[in-house]
Amino acid sequence: MLGTLKEASDQSDSEYIVDEQTNNLIGIFKVRALIDSDKEPTDHQVVKIFDELQCPICLSLFEQPVYIKDCSHRFCKECIEKSIRFQREKSCPTCRKKIATRRDLRVDEVVNKILNTVVPDIKQYRMQEELLIQQEIKNFRQQKQKNEQLQKFVNKTNTNQSCNIQLCAQNQLINQIDKNFIKAPLITTVADIIQLIGFQLNLPEEFTKYIDIFINNEVQTQMDKTLAELNIQYWDKREDYQIYNPNDLHQQNKSKVNRQIHYSIDRFYQLYL
Repeated sequence: MLGTLKEASDQSDSEYIVDEQTNNLIGIFKVRALIDSDKEPTDHQVVKIFDELQCPICLSLFEQPVYIKDCSHRFCKECIEKSIRFQREKSCPTCRKKIATRRDLRVDEVVNKILNTVVPDIKQYRMQEELLIQQEIKNFRQQKQKNEQLQKFVNKTNTNQSCNIQLCAQNQLINQIDKNFIKAPLITTVADIIQLIGFQLNLPEEFTKYIDIFINNEVQTQMDKTLAELNIQYWDKREDYQIYNPNDLHQQNKSKVNRQIHYSIDRFYQLYL
C-alpha cells in the first residue's frame, strides 16, 4: 500500500515538473515570438515580457540566467548561488524542490539570447535601475522628513494659530457653496487655498490653474506662501480671513472682517465658457 502511494506521489511530482517546464517554456517562446514579430508590443505585453525575464529573488532582469534542472525555475546565477549557500537543505526558493548539487543549475541559453535582444547591455540597465531606485529612496526620505516637520508644526498648532476661511461667490454660473466657513491652520499655502476653492466649486483638478488669488488687489504668484506669512505681509494681525469673489462687493461691504482674500476664475470663464 505504501509502495503504491509512493509511486502515485512520484508520478504526481513528475507531472508537476513537466507542467512547470511546459509553462515556463511556453512563456519564454511567446516572448521570443513577440520580439521577432514586426508588431509593436502593447503595454500588457511589455509587462508580460519583463515578468518572464525577471528574477524572483532580486526582482530585476536576469543576469547570467540559470534554471534548476528538476523544476525549471529561473534565477540570476549569483542570486541562486547566494540563496543555496546559506541553506541547510538546499532547495529551489520558488517551489522548495531539493537541489542535490550545483550541477543541477543549468545555464539558460534561450533566456540569455532573449535578454540580449531586449536589453543588449544588462549591466548598464541595472546601473540605471539602481540610480532610479536610489532617487526614489531619496525622494521618499525627503518627503518623509518634510511630513515629520509639518506634523511637528501641526501638533504645536493651537486655536490661536488657525483661522476661519469663508468662500463667497455670486457669479450666476457657479452654484453657491453650502458650507462656506472652513477652519485652516496658518501653515495653509496659497496653493492649498486654490485647491480648496477648486474643490468647493467642483472644478476639475486640471482647471484649478486658472484660479487667481488676490490680496489688496495684488495677485499672489508665490504658491508656497502661507497664511501666516500673508498675515504679516498684509494685515499684521491674527484674525479670521475671508475669501471673496472680487466682483462680490455687496458681500464684502456686509463683512465685519477686514482681512480678506479674494479669488477670481475669470481666466477659466474666458477660456472655457
